[in-house]
Amino acid sequence: MFIIIYFIIIFKFFIFLNNDSYKKYNQIIISYYFISYFNTPYFIIMSGFIKEENDTSSSNIKNDVEITLPLESNASCIKCYSLLIDIEIRDKFNLFYCNKCKYDIKFITKTECIKEYLCSESDLKSLKFLDKQNPHKGTWNSMKLYLKDQIIDISKKKYGSLENVEKIKEERKNRNIVRKVKKLKDDIKKVRKATKVKMKEKNTHIHKFEEDGEGISKCDCGLVIEQEEL
Repeated sequence: MFIIIYFIIIFKFFIFLNNDSYKKYNQIIISYYFISYFNTPYFIIMSGFIKEENDTSSSNIKNDVEITLPLESNASCIKCYSLLIDIEIRDKFNLFYCNKCKYDIKFITKTECIKEYLCSESDLKSLKFLDKQNPHKGTWNSMKLYLKDQIIDISKKKYGSLENVEKIKEERKNRNIVRKVKKLKDDIKKVRKATKVKMKEKNTHIHKFEEDGEGISKCDCGLVIEQEEL
């Protein structure tokens, strides 16, 4: 009995010396007992886009992951070594994050992919994404969330670097400004031309002649017409 206790003490001391192993060991044990005694709802809350589900009915309760023995054979969170792996993140992106560390994953919308990183529809076509409702919109329209790191890699591969992306965005912005200024000038010219025509029509004088009885007709504008009888 004493020998068994001695080996247990040596084993724990060895684990304590290796901080990573000690942390992983504790997380595995805690995760195992947590899953064994608690059956919690599955929440998806990321980047402020996903609304928390408060419905705890049995139809909405999902086990995060099946735990098998030995514990070390199970997939664990790449950050904290927890066994509470998020199923949706794992199945969708093949990433292993727990229900806590998954909040560190950065997502961006499809609009941001196109606007900020100049990705095209064809660039995004083959990528995995989360289809969620947007709580920032009153209509709660569906939106697509992509992995930000994945989008950055695609943008770098396509344009060479993020600096080049910024240059292209600046060039497009300047061209857009020039185009808008030109359109504004054209609109001003059209307005001025239309105004001149209206003013000309308004100021057009119609002669009204009055005869003085001697064959001379005069207009108020000063025009005089002399008539001779043949």
